[in-house]
Amino acid sequence: MTTKNTKVGSVNDNKQVTIRNTGKRGNHRFEKVYQLGCSLCGCVYGANGADIFERKCPCCQNGKPGTPFISQIKIEVKPQKIPVV
Repeated sequence: MTTKNTKVGSVNDNKQVTIRNTGKRGNHRFEKVYQLGCSLCGCVYGANGADIFERKCPCCQNGKPGTPFISQIKIEVKPQKIPVV
């Protein structure tokens, strides 16, 4: 079930942006872990869906530590020639 706070792109009162549903089980019953990002400092962390509305950044707002999750975002790195000086 998607709520206002779990919708991708939503921003709570503390300027925390919902990035995506990680699909991982949260640490509360029936909860999923969502990836959040702080629009103030860029910190990225996980949180239970039910907690998003009140979350504060763990890096710059003294919020609780994020809920662990493994990122499934693939980053492709292409080899580049570095000139020798």
